[in-house]
Amino acid sequence: MRAEEEVRRIDLEDVEVFIALQDAFVHEHHSLSREVYKEVTLLDWQHSLVCPRDVLEKPGGRREQLVSIVKQEHSCYRHLYILLVRGAGREVGYIMYQVHKGKRKDAIPSAYVEVKQIFVEPDMRKRGFGKLLVDGMMQALEGQDIRSIRLSVLDLNDAATKWYRAQGFVMTGLVWEYIGPADHSLLVAYQAFSQASVKCFCFGNTVS
Repeated sequence: MRAEEEVRRIDLEDVEVFIALQDAFVHEHHSLSREVYKEVTLLDWQHSLVCPRDVLEKPGGRREQLVSIVKQEHSCYRHLYILLVRGAGREVGYIMYQVHKGKRKDAIPSAYVEVKQIFVEPDMRKRGFGKLLVDGMMQALEGQDIRSIRLSVLDLNDAATKWYRAQGFVMTGLVWEYIGPADHSLLVAYQAFSQASVKCFCFGNTVS
């Protein structure tokens, strides 16, 4: 990692920066999908990727939810983490992931990590920041008995699917999600990916 680059866990002072990055993540989804899913609006994507409608429409609701995530105040956020990556003097991307603990009674441990979102600003891509984020996540998971890493990516996002394959993920199938209000929601396709063995998911400390 070069001196000007840093991956670190989000802090309360980063809330507004993260909101701006996540807004860009949402806009990208809308831009990629609007020709195919013409009825899915930017607001629909916000409700799907950011927070429920009631939280989004409440004044300050989104910020309150993010503060709660950062502080891990509620049980549903206890194993949800956000890391930021810094480059060129600013935060240029993030990864959000959740650790799903296996049940103790299981004969074979089933703990896995779900990468919920990963984003790097378009003008900062192909510089290794995505890999730095995944490296940071792996370092944070060190010592935990994690059996797999799972994620899903918009089926229309060819660049992202190619990148995940290059990182050692394999496609396991298609999943569908309803986007939009309940009375006229649309099914949107995602590709599901998995890295079956964390022991094979080795990035080390080098940057490509």
